[in-house]
Amino acid sequence: MKILGNLFFYKFPAILYIVLIYYLSSLSHPPVPPNVSDIILHIIEFFLLFVLVYRALNSGIFKLFARKTALLSVFFSLLYGGLDELHQYFVPERVASLKDFISDSTGILLGLLVVFLIHAVLLKSKT
Repeated sequence: MKILGNLFFYKFPAILYIVLIYYLSSLSHPPVPPNVSDIILHIIEFFLLFVLVYRALNSGIFKLFARKTALLSVFFSLLYGGLDELHQYFVPERVASLKDFISDSTGILLGLLVVFLIHAVLLKSKT
């Protein structure tokens, strides 16, 4: 039962979010908030992806920082960002964009920085 709870609590949100990104990328005209830059949306989208993937692979954010897990999360998130842009190339009225991939990458790196800072603060508070 604990394995099922772990799967549902840590892994399912990341999987659901990946499916959501795929769905929104499949739309010719995805819903976007007014007056928000496309760059900012991509940064937020992939910041969240990184955090959810790291959380899924590490079974939590507030555990010891796992360098290999962080690198795997960065790699997976970058790969998914590239595949997302490739997918959009085949969607009518959408384009693959290097600018969007760079924005995705920025969000991923910001996610890595935030997770690292969370761990640094937690370590400092324990000493």
